[in-house]
Amino acid sequence: MKEMRGWLMLLASLFANMTFQAGLNPPDGFWQDSSVTSPGVQQKAGEPILYDTHRWRPIFFWSNTVAFAYSMIMVMLLLSKRIFNSGNRMIIMRNFMIINSFIVAIAFAAGS
Repeated sequence: MKEMRGWLMLLASLFANMTFQAGLNPPDGFWQDSSVTSPGVQQKAGEPILYDTHRWRPIFFWSNTVAFAYSMIMVMLLLSKRIFNSGNRMIIMRNFMIINSFIVAIAFAAGS
């Protein structure tokens, strides 16, 4: 049980770090200047390029946000001693981490 807790904490911390970095530095970077590139597309300096140019942008931003929230909740729960003492709860948390892995995969597939 203690080993599972350690692995879950490692994965939760890794996913939290990855999703936080992807939120700060989204794929393709940011627009450097403001202008109108084509009809209906107006770029604003400082906004993510992915947000204006890629049709999968909502999937990336939403799944990245959900994965970050899941990871932070997992870290907080794993720090709790009551969760650690219950074997069934650790199994449930492991399953939530598997779901979080798929959400992170969706975010990075949509962002690439």
